[in-house]
Amino acid sequence: MKLFKAGVSHLLGRHEVRMIRAVHAAGVPVPAVLGEVTLDGRFGIVLERLDGPTLRHLSRTGAVTFEQAGAIIAALAMSLHKTSPPPELPLHARVYGERVAARRRQGPEARRH
Repeated sequence: MKLFKAGVSHLLGRHEVRMIRAVHAAGVPVPAVLGEVTLDGRFGIVLERLDGPTLRHLSRTGAVTFEQAGAIIAALAMSLHKTSPPPELPLHARVYGERVAARRRQGPEARRH
């Protein structure tokens, strides 16, 4: 579960829930949202449990180098950017996402403008 700090708007948490669900629906490897909770007035997101060590733990123990951890994060970010936005996103977000994806398909010279 991800529990937000006291005083953080529940609207921010609900926005994150929508974004995680959209990214998951698009096929990016992120935990599924199982639900939402409120504990002591704090908003929380119940996420699918993924077994195993965190990337932070692996890098702190030396199981992976910081360069390897960075490469893993970069690969995840690239998979996110290469994925078309799912239809449940608001229209303006889908249009923006499609424009970004089109520029990436065109190559580096298209991103300079």
